[in-house]
Amino acid sequence: MVRQTAIWLSLSIIGAILGRLGGKKGFNTKFRDIGTSLCICLILGLCSAKLPLKQWLWLIPTFGLQWAALTSYKYFLPKPKDYFWWHYSLHGFMAALAAITFAWTSGHWFWFWVRVVICAGWCSLVYPLHKLSDDLHEGLRYFGVCLSTRLLCLI
Repeated sequence: MVRQTAIWLSLSIIGAILGRLGGKKGFNTKFRDIGTSLCICLILGLCSAKLPLKQWLWLIPTFGLQWAALTSYKYFLPKPKDYFWWHYSLHGFMAALAAITFAWTSGHWFWFWVRVVICAGWCSLVYPLHKLSDDLHEGLRYFGVCLSTRLLCLI
């Protein structure tokens, strides 16, 4: 259990770093799109090691939906002059919603919806930190999204 928790925290930190690098000047967005999505799927894989094969196969569309959520959060709405807290709340909502295929196959709907609410709230809660540091703001945003993924494994 201690080893699993250490891996979960490590993957959350790595996902946060990759999420920030994907938004940082001089880096490609693929760091966030692929890297953070992969960290989330690895967390799901870690906690579902004893689940049936179909659960593992559904990590593929979960990865794809996660990638889409992290890629398109700024592009399907008209671009505002500045982003507000509700833009980031919607981003957290969509990032958490991307795990719907995993929730569907596992049947863990309660924790799925709890995570959706937590991620939406968390991303809007850390929004004011962008005035202090983009690194802190984006890093914490993706750390919360990755860390909360463990909720999908609770029964």
